[in-house]
Amino acid sequence: MLSFPADKEYTMLLHLNDEQAMLRDSIERFARATHEESPATVVAGLAELGILALAAPEPAGGLGGRGDDLMVMMEAVGAGL
Repeated sequence: MLSFPADKEYTMLLHLNDEQAMLRDSIERFARATHEESPATVVAGLAELGILALAAPEPAGGLGGRGDDLMVMMEAVGAGL
C-alpha cells in the first residue's frame, strides 16, 4: 500500500483534449454565474445543460463519458464555486 506524507501537497497534472477543455471552461463559467444560487438550482441547471448525463452510457441516453471526463466535470464545478 502506498503512503504519502500528510504534511505535503500533491498535484496531478492532466493533459485535457479539446473537448475536455471546452467542457471544463463551460462548467466553470456556469458555476461562477450560479455560485449564489441554491444547490437545487445549480443541479437543475447542470441537468438542463446535459452535464449530469455525462456518466450515463449512450444507449441509456447519456453522453458515455469516461472517468477522466467525470473528473474534469467535478473539478470544474468545484473551481467555479
